Amino acid sequence: MKKENKKALGVMLFFLVAAFIFFLKPMLKTDVGLCRDIFWGFVEGRQSLQGYIDWEHLNALGSNVGSDYSKLPNAQEKEEYRMAFYKNFSRSFKRKGGTFELFNNWRIYEQNGATTIVAVDYPAKHKVALFTLSGFNKKKLTNIKWEGDK
Repeated sequence: MKKENKKALGVMLFFLVAAFIFFLKPMLKTDVGLCRDIFWGFVEGRQSLQGYIDWEHLNALGSNVGSDYSKLPNAQEKEEYRMAFYKNFSRSFKRKGGTFELFNNWRIYEQNGATTIVAVDYPAKHKVALFTLSGFNKKKLTNIKWEGDK
């Protein structure tokens, strides 16, 4: 094999591995890992996993995000809404002194058919946050709430 062909093959392999890591890795995550990654994205204002959020049905800490989102008239406004959601969540969370590292003991709280609830402790406030994933093939986040809240 010529030196140029080996170099081209190496570059192709690099891009295949990079594509796998970037695009396919979230699909291979456990439910707990997916919730951790989504929450980290919220905290840091990063939107890379927004495809794993069911925006039309999302409830977040008592707010019916899905209802507001569904009323938006077009894709542009929905994109702007998602961007603002991430930005505002991150800003508010950090303004209140929150950091991702303060949340620990991520675990499965409940599983029932296509629904999984992942729990994480927030010792600073003596609370447990619950993240609900729904769906069979591609699970999506549908709810974030504190344990005990409706």
